[in-house]
Amino acid sequence: MENRSYTSEMYVIRMFEMLLFAVLCFGSLFIESSLFIDSRTTPKWYLSIFGCLALFLVVASDFLLSKNEEKPILWSNELRSAFFIILISCSLQALYGIIQFFGILSAFDVFRVTGSFENPAGFSTCLCAGFPFCLYFFKDKNLKLKYTAIVSGFIIILAVVLSASRTGIICLAIVCSIALFNRIRAHYKKKMLILLLILIPLLFISLYFLKKDSADGRILVWHCSLDMVKDKLEPF
Repeated sequence: MENRSYTSEMYVIRMFEMLLFAVLCFGSLFIESSLFIDSRTTPKWYLSIFGCLALFLVVASDFLLSKNEEKPILWSNELRSAFFIILISCSLQALYGIIQFFGILSAFDVFRVTGSFENPAGFSTCLCAGFPFCLYFFKDKNLKLKYTAIVSGFIIILAVVLSASRTGIICLAIVCSIALFNRIRAHYKKKMLILLLILIPLLFISLYFLKKDSADGRILVWHCSLDMVKDKLEPF
């Protein structure tokens, strides 16, 4: 009886952990509140901080109460579920941005695609952070999970490209290159490095012309900053 009761309690705690983690993921991406001056960013920060604290307390309690032989199974199952929650939450955020691009929903300020964020930078950053979890399920034996990950990965890539976030596009290119490099056979890796050396300059040139005025402004800021540093160091 004690063993059954213990197992039932652990199951309830694990389900509560996943529910709390789902609230944390979806809330930190989508929550907004007019009670704050910054209605889009500040609520996300508050929920993220307090949600992480609550989740830490629950997970720590679970770890201390679980038996030693159950911990490897417990953590492997929970991590897998957590990865899937991240994948779904980022996919929904990407869909939100795609809908904005086609004008069905309005984006924030003058931008065309922002998702639930204030600008494309925050939108693309969260999608780039979630994209590796799609890659995690690409090699899954469960075909439903595998196909879900493939579709989600495509949606995320499309959303980042439509957002025209140069940083996001570069991050996705780096993640995809690393993933592909680790999967190809050893004798192809040298050829891939050569190909990357050719494609990287082309990517940066293309991104420069994507938002030329913005890029020129950043270059001007860098140039002025370097001049200020040089002026400060001249006496030395």
